[in-house]
Amino acid sequence: MPPGQEFTYSVRAQGRLQSEQEFGEIVLRANADGSIVRLKDVARMELATQDYDINRPVERKPSAVLALYQLPGSNALEAEKGVKSRMRS
Repeated sequence: MPPGQEFTYSVRAQGRLQSEQEFGEIVLRANADGSIVRLKDVARMELATQDYDINRPVERKPSAVLALYQLPGSNALEAEKGVKSRMRS
């Protein structure tokens, strides 16, 4: 994909999508004439992770890294409190 053509969209779905085919069925636009543009019509789907290798030493000692991704519509401060509470238990 050429630089500058990447997009990020929030998706509301009935449940957790688990395959490329399920993502491809997402409706991007419903036209007045009844035609529909689906994600598979304009994009290639790929299931992957953002980063498989995270290694961050702290003060030259081994450490653990926890990556958190905020859900659309969630409260960042409440999420932070929940994570800190869970880490203490």
